[in-house]
Amino acid sequence: MYSIKDLDRSLTYIHTAFITLRGFIPYWRKNVHTLRSYPRALYEYVTSVGIKKHDKSGLTSELYPEFNLGTYIDSKGKEQNDRMVDDHFLSPQTVGEFVLDNPDPYLEDFDLFVRLFKCISSTHLIKKTENDSLSKLKHKIPTRLKYQHKGILLYNSVTKEQVSNIIEPLVYVSDTFFDEYCEWEKHYVLNMDSEYGEPLPEEVLFAQKPNSSTSLTSWFN
Repeated sequence: MYSIKDLDRSLTYIHTAFITLRGFIPYWRKNVHTLRSYPRALYEYVTSVGIKKHDKSGLTSELYPEFNLGTYIDSKGKEQNDRMVDDHFLSPQTVGEFVLDNPDPYLEDFDLFVRLFKCISSTHLIKKTENDSLSKLKHKIPTRLKYQHKGILLYNSVTKEQVSNIIEPLVYVSDTFFDEYCEWEKHYVLNMDSEYGEPLPEEVLFAQKPNSSTSLTSWFN
């Protein structure tokens, strides 16, 4: 349950995110510089609110994380102990792109946006090395299949039973939200040479989608 304090603070950030993203609409995809910075704003507001107890799904990839989780080599070449981290299994930044591409209804209906914000605040508890491996899948594997693709199993931390590792929203947004998101992801995010990608819409002038004549990479080249 939300306390009055948490609810007021959260709604302040959610409303700020709502009006900020609405302000981006006239400029979105009009030039290459909008592609990373604009959707990043949604991620920043989600993390500003912080992960509350009610955002944690109760699902984990390790039932007994107090045991040795092994080590990994970080980006600086140093050996680090692995640890458990909260994973936003629906990427706030990628959902930011989706919202900006679909301002009607997601930036027209504030109540809908509140539900969306709460949905993408949800986290599963997984290993740091697992979380890092997932970050490399954005343009290759659909969001709903990314845990399955990496062989990351999920367990209910209370019952200790294994549950499905197919990603589904845990907070209701709308009857059509996740179907719309998955369809959008095929056209705007997933590599056209991948098993799941579809061609970028011809009218889109700037995109981060790989193997597109209008992609961010081709613009810099």
